[in-house]
Amino acid sequence: MEKMEIEAVETNNVLATTEDLENAIKQAERREELVRKIKVLALKQTNTNDFVDMGGKPYLQASGAEKIARLFGISWKICDGYPKKETITDEKGTYYMYTYKGEFTMGGKSIEIIGTCSQKDKFLGTQGKAERPASEIDETNIIKKANTNMIARGITTILGIRNCFLFFMRNITIKMKTEAISP
Repeated sequence: MEKMEIEAVETNNVLATTEDLENAIKQAERREELVRKIKVLALKQTNTNDFVDMGGKPYLQASGAEKIARLFGISWKICDGYPKKETITDEKGTYYMYTYKGEFTMGGKSIEIIGTCSQKDKFLGTQGKAERPASEIDETNIIKKANTNMIARGITTILGIRNCFLFFMRNITIKMKTEAISP
């Protein structure tokens, strides 16, 4: 077995002081309150038509996300070179997927987010549990859904409110609308 030499390196790492920890807690508590207010204001902008039930969880659609974006001054643009179409092959065959990439800005901060949708989409690409034949799938709907997925993800991500609506909606007693897309 080869011996290893370890060199001790001196660093200036100092443990946080009690004052540092107290300040961090105060900032965290303030941010927690701000996020709670963002959630309340965001939900006030939406209605039941802005959500769909995805396996028992509310999913904010682009219609609701766009209302929230206006309230908080969020803007976005589609990045150069998008949308992109990709052909994918798996054990079941070949299918396509569209990807949008957008830059979302609020205040002086920006993030980049992608949104995708494929020919195997749960609503657009299937009929019951079976995949629809390609001839029955409107490709423009796949393109539009990739874009709206990007919009909803970007707005909720920049606000820090992704995946928080189920608990919050139960507390505010908003009813969800279950949307079914029929063939």
